[in-house]
Amino acid sequence: MDGAKNDICSALLEAGGGATPEASRNECVVRVFELRRMLESTACQTTVEPIEPPLVLETHRGFLLKEMAWMAADFRVERKRHNIMRKKRSKAVVQHFRGARGRAQKQEREHQVSKKKVGPA
Repeated sequence: MDGAKNDICSALLEAGGGATPEASRNECVVRVFELRRMLESTACQTTVEPIEPPLVLETHRGFLLKEMAWMAADFRVERKRHNIMRKKRSKAVVQHFRGARGRAQKQEREHQVSKKKVGPA
């Protein structure tokens, strides 16, 4: 028992549980005794059973509130999906016109090269 008190005292001193580092061993033992007494007085031997919430009937207002919450979540998801699709479409359009410009330039270069190969007529 005395060894346990020393362990608790040293733990309290290390953790700073209300005792200063200069506290004597007796002060530490007194503090441990006070804390144990407080713990025993606050500990409840009887268990309290949880109370079941009363049965709530579904009212029209409650149904509307649930539906509004569902619709808000649905609109949020739809808006996110539409933004993603909008970005994809705009990137596709930009890519298409980049490709069309590149194809036109390539065709023009090939035409110039074929003109050089054939020579002046």
